[in-house]
Amino acid sequence: MGETLQPFTTRFNRSLRVESRAERLTGDAGVVVLREIMERSGIVEWMIPQLTDPRRQEDVVHDLASLIRTSVLLAAQGWRDHDDADALRDDPAFRLAVSSASGCTRECPGRC
Repeated sequence: MGETLQPFTTRFNRSLRVESRAERLTGDAGVVVLREIMERSGIVEWMIPQLTDPRRQEDVVHDLASLIRTSVLLAAQGWRDHDDADALRDDPAFRLAVSSASGCTRECPGRC
């Protein structure tokens, strides 16, 4: 038999609801839980002022927080190096977990 988890909404993206449903599972769903742990611990927000980002801001595509989250999540899941991120580029769970977007939409302005 399997375990049943209670559905929950993440703090980092209020539009995301995590449920245990066999027909909707993805191979990398654990990254969403890991991201929530990172958010609650505040580790990424602590790290950002400790680092210097030498990139020209007009050329930045991925902010420093997203890059840190990507590195941590790749390591936590056992991916060997950053080249492995290419394999996860289109994975929806991984993209949500590393993104700095809050997930706010016009439909839920009061919840964000």
